[in-house]
Amino acid sequence: MRETSGGRAEEFRDAGGGAGLGINNAGVDTPRLQRTSHSERRKLRNRRLGLAVLALAIVAGAAIAGIVIEYLPEHQIRWVIAGAILIGSPIVGQILNRLIGRLPETRSVHAGITAILAVAVLLPLASAVYPQRVTYSRFGLTVWGAVPLPFVDIRVNRDGLLWFRPKTHMITMDEVKRLLSPDIEIVVIGTGWRENAQVELSVRELTECEVRLLPTPDALSEFNRLRSEGRQVVLLAHSTC
Repeated sequence: MRETSGGRAEEFRDAGGGAGLGINNAGVDTPRLQRTSHSERRKLRNRRLGLAVLALAIVAGAAIAGIVIEYLPEHQIRWVIAGAILIGSPIVGQILNRLIGRLPETRSVHAGITAILAVAVLLPLASAVYPQRVTYSRFGLTVWGAVPLPFVDIRVNRDGLLWFRPKTHMITMDEVKRLLSPDIEIVVIGTGWRENAQVELSVRELTECEVRLLPTPDALSEFNRLRSEGRQVVLLAHSTC
């Protein structure tokens, strides 16, 4: 009886000691398991964030390649540029994905990457709403708000929404008509930095509103000025020669 009682007492002490060390009846170290689980959750968040960056890079690359094909001149080089973008964007995305996977698994890192992604997605949308103006320009580059637009020609409607126009040296009545509405006062046309773009005679002779033909840098400045005055104005601009 004494041995049995002693054995039971020893077994009880062992069980109590194990519980004090955080070891459950199955022999599992509970705090260590919790730490491992927490670390795995952090790694999973980083992996998900890396995959989101990869997906964003692929989508952005496809969108940019589509714009290149649609709006750059009919030339073989546009297919080369579009192909390079389609191939390069997933490569860049995968590199970023791997880098994110190796970053420290902390909340501050996670929050920082999330903030960068949010800016990358929201910046073009915010620039479409405010300030709705050309903030910088030079030959072959127009910055709309905070979004740089290299090489492409642009058009801006009465609501200040920007899109692209086919990159040609001929500005036609058809594309001007897309921007017109009864309340439009002025059409500003940028004929290029060297004024090489031609404007159809029917556009020059418009009677519905005033047409101002200017070198592109002057046209962009004039557009900004008119919008700041609250005038109903639209813009077409050739961004290069």
